[in-house]
Amino acid sequence: WVESFDDVGRLASKAHAGVLLPFVAIYLPEGEGRTAFKVISPHATGPVGAVASDVFDELIRAKVAQALPSLSTNSGYFVQLKQFQGVVENPPWGSALSLNHFGVINLSGQKEGGAHHNFGWLLVASSHTFNSKEETLLLAAAERLAGLARVAAYESAIQLRSQFLSIASHELKTPLTSIYGVLQLQERMFRMKKEESVEAQQERQESYLKMVIRQVKRLNELIDGLLDVSRIQNGRFMVEPSDTDVAN
Repeated sequence: WVESFDDVGRLASKAHAGVLLPFVAIYLPEGEGRTAFKVISPHATGPVGAVASDVFDELIRAKVAQALPSLSTNSGYFVQLKQFQGVVENPPWGSALSLNHFGVINLSGQKEGGAHHNFGWLLVASSHTFNSKEETLLLAAAERLAGLARVAAYESAIQLRSQFLSIASHELKTPLTSIYGVLQLQERMFRMKKEESVEAQQERQESYLKMVIRQVKRLNELIDGLLDVSRIQNGRFMVEPSDTDVAN
């Protein structure tokens, strides 16, 4: 739901400015070429919005993993805050800050059909237990981030659908254009009533018929492909194995 690391840095910076806590990080799902980002207060060590170092990355992974068991649900669109305490040995933010209270909020949503998005996590650290105001701000920030992610996911789905419809329309139109051209030519030949031998007429009609059959078969294959996509999405696609000669 972001285009670059810079986008994540900006999101984290805004979240940091909104909740006013010493440490704020946005951690995105793995497997998409993304990593953790950190934002820390000006008096702590390190640049604001920079890519997390290995130490920060390891810390954030550990805290998110610690909170995951209690951030699970079976239905609905939700964000949840998990708070816990923990002493960090050799903290990456230096000894100037004593941050031993953590909060992790999952940024999640539900797609059609019950499949869940995993938009990532918002992680914060403080020297004290979050009060009601801070908790409200954290949940509001997480709701906003999750909403942005959900909108981006819908926009991406709409874009993919538009691309698919454009390609499918083009592929379906190609054989239809050929069939239409052959039929127009046949109609024109009948109107002209051009004299020719029966053999020539049969030969010409046979070539036209073969062309139409070939294009109709192509249309049928394209439609079968579209139906297979629908069956896969609905979990009704069946694979029927058969013998084949691998040498050929």
